[in-house]
Amino acid sequence: MTPDSEEIPPSSWYESLESLTKQRQGDVVTIEVIALDLGDEYEAEEVPFAYIEYDRHDDAFNVAVGGRDGHYPVVLRHTVEHPQRVVISPPVPGQETTVDVIFRPNPGSQYKLTELTISGNKIVPSDVLRKLMHAQIGEPVNVVEMESDVTALQHLYGTRGYMAAAIKANQEVDDKAFTVEYGIAIGEGDIYTMGDLDIHGLDSPTTAKMQTAWTLRMGDTYNSDYPRQFAEEANKRSDEWNITIHESVNPKDKTVDVTLRFEAKN
Repeated sequence: MTPDSEEIPPSSWYESLESLTKQRQGDVVTIEVIALDLGDEYEAEEVPFAYIEYDRHDDAFNVAVGGRDGHYPVVLRHTVEHPQRVVISPPVPGQETTVDVIFRPNPGSQYKLTELTISGNKIVPSDVLRKLMHAQIGEPVNVVEMESDVTALQHLYGTRGYMAAAIKANQEVDDKAFTVEYGIAIGEGDIYTMGDLDIHGLDSPTTAKMQTAWTLRMGDTYNSDYPRQFAEEANKRSDEWNITIHESVNPKDKTVDVTLRFEAKN
């Protein structure tokens, strides 16, 4: 806010912002979000201003940028729901116009986990899988953490050769009780074995040494961790390469071909 800023009464939000759009459309604009917990974050910087509006029906404040030329062909919109105050600095020719929208975020209701089941697993015991998951019965549900845990389960199956294991987290939500039941459904699929090993970027003697050092032989149960472990060990012996790993999973013959590419570090 500036010393000359004026608070606009809610009854005039629509008209005031419509007038501001007509005055400033096409000017460059910066959108800054200031939050007590996150600090200052910029949603957009120095981009063409499209419009600013108050949606009476949704009780939401929208500001859109872009869509004016080839550099910014798409309109990007930032929305603030249920604003509490709108403060605008008076328009002065040749000077910036500042619009402050003050609102209190609504965190919503907190849902707790009441049940977590694991089904479809035969190779890996449920207690082993459960140890990889952070979710606890009676605790608030963290969806992002749950997705990360499913990825960890997928990784575990890959280390045991089950490269096509399908793992899905299904949820049943009770909006009245604010609870969630999760069911982890696992389709383990077939076991995959080591296929071809291709090494690029080394001379013939060094390539032969690397092939000998690679202990995961053709036909062995594949371990998705092994290529990374091999690359780390190779760099411990001689930290002169950047090593990239590419896995080619072959569903038809249930094998995994691995390509290692060595590039000398500058």
